[in-house]
Parts: sequence; C-alpha cells; structure tokens
Amino acid sequence: MVRQKSFYVCTAMLLILFNTSNHAMNNFLYYFPKALLLPFSVLLFMALFINEEITSGFIKHIYPLYQKKWQMLAERFLFTCVVYLSMWLFVVIIALVLGVLNIFTISAFSVFDYLAYIVMQMLVIASVSSFVTMLYMLTRSHVITVLYVIGYSFSIFYALHMYLSDAFISYYEYTLYHIGITLPETFDMLTYGKSLLIIITSAFLYNGITLLILKKRDIA
Repeated sequence: MVRQKSFYVCTAMLLILFNTSNHAMNNFLYYFPKALLLPFSVLLFMALFINEEITSGFIKHIYPLYQKKWQMLAERFLFTCVVYLSMWLFVVIIALVLGVLNIFTISAFSVFDYLAYIVMQMLVIASVSSFVTMLYMLTRSHVITVLYVIGYSFSIFYALHMYLSDAFISYYEYTLYHIGITLPETFDMLTYGKSLLIIITSAFLYNGITLLILKKRDIA
C-alpha cells in the first residue's frame, strides 16, 4: 500500500478537501465514515491500485507464484478494509492535532455501538470495492471504473436506483449505498443483521463473478 503513488495522492486529496471548521466530536465520528470524502478516497485508491497492479504485470506474473485467484480476491477485500481504517484514522488524528475536533462535546458515546457502526461502514466500502474490481475485469477500462467511483460517491447511481424503484419495483433500500447512509448510530440487531446479509451476498456475488473472469480470461 505505502509503495503505491495512488495511496499518497488519495490521502493527500482527503486531507486537502477535509473541512477544517470546528466539529462536534460525536457528529464527526458518525458522519465522516459515510460522508462523500472518505468513501470516495478509498474507492478511488482501489480503482487506481488494481489498474497499477494489472498494467505492471504484477497480478499476471507474480501473484500466481504465491497465491490462488480466490486468495487474491479475499486479500483485496481485506486490503480495502485496511485502507479504509487507515484513511479514517489518519484524518481523525490530523483533526485532533489541528484542534478542529471539540473533544469536550462528546456525550452518550457507546464504544460497542461505534465499533459496530464503523465496521459496517468499512464492509460496505469493501464490498463496493469488490464491484469496482469486477467492473475493471469486465471492461478493462480504467476510465470506466473511475467514472463509476465518482458516480457512486456523488450519489448519482443512488439517485438512478431511486428513480427506477419509483418506476418499477422498489429495491433501492437494498443497495450498498443506502445501507451506508442510513445505518443507525445505535446498534440494532435486526437492522445490522439485514444489512450484513446484503453486504456478504454482494461481496460473494461480485468476487464470484471476478473469479470466473480471472479463470476464463488472460490477465493482461
């Protein structure tokens, strides 16, 4: 991760665009993980990362020597989680150092609820990243994957899902984006369980399709 130029580009962008106005601690901790900036930075990095790995020939020539294809995809999923947590922690630390977080405003804070919340947000983005990888493998287009990241992060595709749901069958509440922006701050077994089922199903579906593509196509 630290050897990739795209990581520093996305992290720098995350820091530059970060709003340095004062934030209440509770509001920041719950809003930032699902706000536009963090998901966009993580997904953009992953889109650039997979492109760099394929164009450099690393996936084609190096990975097969050490790992099976399904292991590579599982590693990519976990790697996205690491990137998400790294960028989240980086901004939190910078915000604390710069004094833009008011730690005295924190109240009624449950560590368990927050850990469940941040893990779910992380898994949402990891699943979306699996779709980004699948999209790249299908199209072999760096431009299309970056455009998708922009469309997802800026709610363009979510708005389209809502329009299609109104016109046909209501399904938008089952999209990963909807889960991310509506996840309750207080842990609820039913809501979190339903959301986790959708996340796991999506991740298996996207990585399953990617695995089939990797087996059928030569990685160029």
